[in-house]
Amino acid sequence: MKGIDDRKRRGPKLVYVTTVPDTIRAFLRGGHIEYMKSAGFEVICVSSPGGALDEVGRYNDVEAHGMRMTRGITPILDMKSLFSLYSLFRRIKPEIVNLSTPKASALGSIAAWAARVPVRIYMNRGTVFVNDRGIKRLVFKCVERLTSTLCHQTIFVSKSQMEFARGEGTISKKKGIVLCSGACELDSTRFDPERGDIRKTTANLREGLGLPGKGKEIKVVGYVGRLERDKGILELSKVWEILRGRYSNIYLLLVGPWDTERVDGEVLEIKGRFEGDERVKFIGYVDDVAPCYLLMDVLLFPSHREGFPYVPMEAAAMKVPVAATDAIGCVDAVVDGETGFLVPRGDVGALCDAVTRLLDNPDLRRRLGKAGRERCVGDFSPEPIREALVDEYRRLSKGRSL
Repeated sequence: MKGIDDRKRRGPKLVYVTTVPDTIRAFLRGGHIEYMKSAGFEVICVSSPGGALDEVGRYNDVEAHGMRMTRGITPILDMKSLFSLYSLFRRIKPEIVNLSTPKASALGSIAAWAARVPVRIYMNRGTVFVNDRGIKRLVFKCVERLTSTLCHQTIFVSKSQMEFARGEGTISKKKGIVLCSGACELDSTRFDPERGDIRKTTANLREGLGLPGKGKEIKVVGYVGRLERDKGILELSKVWEILRGRYSNIYLLLVGPWDTERVDGEVLEIKGRFEGDERVKFIGYVDDVAPCYLLMDVLLFPSHREGFPYVPMEAAAMKVPVAATDAIGCVDAVVDGETGFLVPRGDVGALCDAVTRLLDNPDLRRRLGKAGRERCVGDFSPEPIREALVDEYRRLSKGRSL
């Protein structure tokens, strides 16, 4: 009807923003968008252009806008990205923005504040300056503090991440929340080791990789994620060197892409050594990683920093025990001695000992794997986390008289 505000004729616009398209696909998969649509929101997705962003838009029947953003520091491109985001927010007039990943959150918070978006939420999924020192650390801390200040709420994906931020002073001790046990939405039906279709795909994958059959006495250590320094690629290579000499029947399974943006000579050397090793099996990026976990006896996760890592949780849901570092986020994903083992970050010897203990004890692997799946099903089902997020959207909207 002419004269009626358009906002009264549709649901509130909810915009999700991440830096890269693969990330927005990963965060919003498994029915998240459909849940928000059923709750009355008009969902819009924004990230750098890419096939994953287009897929999210087509599959969920939502608007998807490609805005070029880099993960590194690129002042000229960053200013262009900032203006593009501001222009988009001014044009589509969203009621709520949900900002994830460091670059998108920093630029998006400024753009949303300037465009007077009524509700601005920073979904803090990790901190980039954990391992930095000096001026670089100070600059990143200032950016993090500015992002939280410009947003009405900061939602942390894990308790350890919130404690770290408060300890560093990037957020006040009274601000910030954690949803449920942590905002790691894990679909335990998608990651179910008893599913016949997953088992069939795993068998085909085993044959394609040239791994010995199930009846053979082999051991498989797996890694899932980007292959880069922050994910512990240097420690991974050293652990593998020791394990390879310790076991004659061991294989290393690498699932994920090499990070082409942050590569150096040492990482390239590791890449070359892995590619020349007949007992290292590369899978690369796959859309459905569940069958890969069934090939593994142990997941090795030597990351230096996380927010709340999905990979150890996915492995746990597939009943695969995890040997991980005690980095931020990892301490929330792995219960030491119950679903896997946590060792000091960067401690190659301790990682080796943890993996060896699991490889040499099948009963221990089964017990930890069973406990891991029970925890995933009980504490990280998507429905309660999404419901809590919707409640927060509505609370903030009410507070802004929307």
